[in-house]
Amino acid sequence: MKSKYLFLMITTGIGGAERLQMDYFRHIDYDKHSVIFAVSNDVFSPYLEKEGLPVKVVKLPEIKYGEKFFKKFMSFYKFLREIRPDCVVINQFWLKSFRLSEFASAFLAAGGNVYMFVHDYPPVHPEFKPRAHFGIFPGFGLWWRKERLLQTLLAYFTKYTIAVSRATGEILRKSHRFPEKKIKIVYHGVDTDKFSPSAEGRAKFREDFNIPDSDKIIVSTARLDVIKRLDRLIEAFGILARERKDIRLILAGIGPEYGELTRIANSLDEDIKQRIKFLGFQENVAGILRAGDIFCLPSDSEGLP
Repeated sequence: MKSKYLFLMITTGIGGAERLQMDYFRHIDYDKHSVIFAVSNDVFSPYLEKEGLPVKVVKLPEIKYGEKFFKKFMSFYKFLREIRPDCVVINQFWLKSFRLSEFASAFLAAGGNVYMFVHDYPPVHPEFKPRAHFGIFPGFGLWWRKERLLQTLLAYFTKYTIAVSRATGEILRKSHRFPEKKIKIVYHGVDTDKFSPSAEGRAKFREDFNIPDSDKIIVSTARLDVIKRLDRLIEAFGILARERKDIRLILAGIGPEYGELTRIANSLDEDIKQRIKFLGFQENVAGILRAGDIFCLPSDSEGLP
């Protein structure tokens, strides 16, 4: 009998974490395991079908962060019991995508077989400074202790927390008090044959987009999301492009900020905005990187180094 794996993810579009999830799906032995993928926004089905991966995509129940713990727990547990997973893998961003109620219900539904994948750099708790009530009486910092405790408890409802970098693991251990024995560091793998320089690939991309070889291309490949701060990159390019006529900006990715980013680009001078290209979702990221001279990712937060 096949074991049933349930993956959970809240997502707005295809980005690095989503590509990593797709790579996991490519390496699962489907003769031994069945896979269900519960997502908030189904951007995966076309790509799963294209590659012939037998992953069943279902709608993730709406998570209302303001609801009481027990109500959220029972609602999510009911969803999980209908699936009856043998193992639950939770994709976590900023330790806030899924909260204690979801972890507790997953722990109960899967018999403790719960794993958390932390994709980014978790928020660092501010140094504890008790508030002074009425300007006189020192507080106990209960708000601070409660938030820290709730995030620490997540570790105890998982078998392991998988961090994508050493820095992420250290923040989980020191700031959020995750037990060291429950943290595993798994670095992102890179196919060095695929992601390598190619004069032929560089020339083809520039020919396809009619870009002279003498021009300098700034490349950014990312989900078009607020946290990636691509608005900052476009504005900076607008300043630099007034002085340099030989630079181009290539943006590859999709996401909820597409409308706002194109608005910023269209507000620039005609000559400058003509040198900015939005390529949308791209399968051949390596080809885009080969064509570039400079890579820029101005995110507010990433799970590195």
